[in-house]
Amino acid sequence: MTKLTMHTISEPEKIVEIQPDLDAFVRKNTTNPFMLSAFIKETMKTMERSKEHMPLILVFRADSNIVGLAPLKLKLNLRFAEWLFSYAFSPDFIFDNAYREVCMQKSVEVIFNAHYNFLMLDIPENSSNRDLLAAVSKNKKLRLQLEENANLNHYLISVDNEWSKFEKRQGAKFRHHFKKIETKLNKHGSWRIVPYEGLKNEEETLQKISEIEKHSWKQKWRSQNNLLFDEDLLMLWAASNSATRSFPDFKRYVRFLELNDQPIAYSMAIQYRDRGYIVKTSYNAQYRKLYPSIYALNETIKDFFNKKVSTIDFMTALPFMTRWTSDNQGRLRGLISKGALPNLIIRSLHQPLLRKTAWKLSNTNSSSAFLLNRI
Repeated sequence: MTKLTMHTISEPEKIVEIQPDLDAFVRKNTTNPFMLSAFIKETMKTMERSKEHMPLILVFRADSNIVGLAPLKLKLNLRFAEWLFSYAFSPDFIFDNAYREVCMQKSVEVIFNAHYNFLMLDIPENSSNRDLLAAVSKNKKLRLQLEENANLNHYLISVDNEWSKFEKRQGAKFRHHFKKIETKLNKHGSWRIVPYEGLKNEEETLQKISEIEKHSWKQKWRSQNNLLFDEDLLMLWAASNSATRSFPDFKRYVRFLELNDQPIAYSMAIQYRDRGYIVKTSYNAQYRKLYPSIYALNETIKDFFNKKVSTIDFMTALPFMTRWTSDNQGRLRGLISKGALPNLIIRSLHQPLLRKTAWKLSNTNSSSAFLLNRI
């Protein structure tokens, strides 16, 4: 009988040691690019200064082969475990079908045997792990609350036609809105969309993004919270650099909107295989009435149509995204516990709603925001 072993990893360097095997397993068993080792490693690195969280990556092996992955983190002061990633990255368990049940059992056991009292896991509503999670919880005599939570959804565009036909289908109001933005831009001077792809001009591209971020509406919030930089952005940049170098079917794109040779908005996206992801967008708050980020984002979406991806994932469901689509991928919020839930934990179920409310308050006159808020 094949022996199954579980390895717990809390240091980024240990991920590097198993990187080839881990990536081979991930690429075989999921199409989610954010489960690749580069994103796990860089996310772990952002947590090294934290005294509140500790990464806990569970890697399962059968003999020498990886057969399971569960990227988690521990919230130390609450004895609480959850995904390493936010819902925007669509986290889920990745298990080889032959070992799915035993890997799920071990994943749940390691949390509660370590005297952690709660495990919160939002998962895609169509996850193959949904029923198994419920069965394992019942077997372990643990309480599972699993409910739909629209705040965790992702808006999606199914690319089933050419851009010109999609634009026409959106209606005259849609086309008029972007023509109106162009008219406003023309009144302020000369403007252009500047594209960067892959690893081209890395330093220049990141510098332009940083300049926009310094003048964005989020800068005030970062200053109030003693944050010198956007950790999400640096994680995404470093991880996408590594993935771009490693895999020919992973690509990164950045679109800048420049006005009078000054970058005033950007949209950053990645493509993995035949799927596109909108990972980051922001704008210089001085130009918010021009809707610059909306325009840059529209150019990114148009570009994905030209690249003939099958789906564009907005990675969240913010109100302004309905400009392009109302289709969404649902996610469920699951909470496993030993007993009744305290109010503090119940409130944590609604954290995305708090983020969305903060987004609305910060953007009363604008339809643009960071897509990966950490409010």
